[in-house]
Amino acid sequence: MIEHNDQRIQIHAEIAAKLNFASHQSAFSLLRDLYVENLQDKRIEGLVLTLQSNPSFVKEKTWHIDRIAPQGSVAISDRDLELDGSFLLNLAESMRGTVIFQIKNCVFPNSVYHRVVK
Repeated sequence: MIEHNDQRIQIHAEIAAKLNFASHQSAFSLLRDLYVENLQDKRIEGLVLTLQSNPSFVKEKTWHIDRIAPQGSVAISDRDLELDGSFLLNLAESMRGTVIFQIKNCVFPNSVYHRVVK
């Protein structure tokens, strides 16, 4: 489990450490768990959580979170990610990639979290 914490909000993500073309063919789950926690004593509204990767082995995905109660959390149930099969097929050797989570709203203009994947 990897976490990002900026003292107001925390992103919890469990991501597979390795990924390859066979993973793509077998509908392997890269993102196994994802939730966002509000560490404040007031409600947070209008969050936009975005996932990207570098290099681009996963298609960008965005989730909209209406609100999180004070000291509460929201589990993201839609964790299906679209992998780039042609990118994975053409890999000749192991390489590292990064999964990047970014969460925004008017209070958190840019909170970013990174996770390395092989």
